[in-house]
Amino acid sequence: SSLMAYSAFRLCRAVADQGKPLIAINLGKTRADEMLDLKIEGSCERLLPLLAQQLTH
Repeated sequence: SSLMAYSAFRLCRAVADQGKPLIAINLGKTRADEMLDLKIEGSCERLLPLLAQQLTH
């Protein structure tokens, strides 16, 4: 996951600092787990198309 690298982690921190909801889809632990409002444990390859379908209908 790119959340294991600091570059993506700082984006999560910025979102959390602004009080905005933070959601992650990932297999396994991320550095941002403590600040997430929702974490979906799963494959992005499988879940993102389903999410996109729900958001567009």
